[in-house]
Amino acid sequence: MTATEISLLIIALAFVALVFYLIKTLKEVQGSLKQLNTTMIHMKDQIDEVSKETTELLKNTNQITLDVQKKSKALDSIFESVENVGTAMKQVTHSAKEVSSTLSQSIQKSVTNTTNQHQDKLSELIRLTNLGFDLWKKWQALKSSRQHKKDTVSQNGHVQHDSSNPS
Repeated sequence: MTATEISLLIIALAFVALVFYLIKTLKEVQGSLKQLNTTMIHMKDQIDEVSKETTELLKNTNQITLDVQKKSKALDSIFESVENVGTAMKQVTHSAKEVSSTLSQSIQKSVTNTTNQHQDKLSELIRLTNLGFDLWKKWQALKSSRQHKKDTVSQNGHVQHDSSNPS
């Protein structure tokens, strides 16, 4: 065998090895592509299912939104009524404060007038009471003084007087 033939044989063997590995690689790529195709089909089915569910969810969300809008409009009148009640309560409270203030001032004036009217009478009563108390003290002192004189006269005249019996 000549060098050319040996070289050709080596080239042919290298080419066969290269083709063998190329075929093996292509078969693996083909298997991967088949698996990828199966996965893509399965994902397409899942995406279709999710798409249907999303469409239903959007429909339900739109219905709920419309329902919430209707109920919100219905609540507007309730809130308006509550606001009106609040305003009325504020007016009633203000009126009650004014009535209370007027009544308080009226009572205070009445008490002041009554106190002024009776203050003079009370002063006179206190003055008369003090005068009566002073008279009573003087009367007691006079009585005591008379009793003492009687006792003194009795002792000089040797007549005993019972001091426990006020005569």
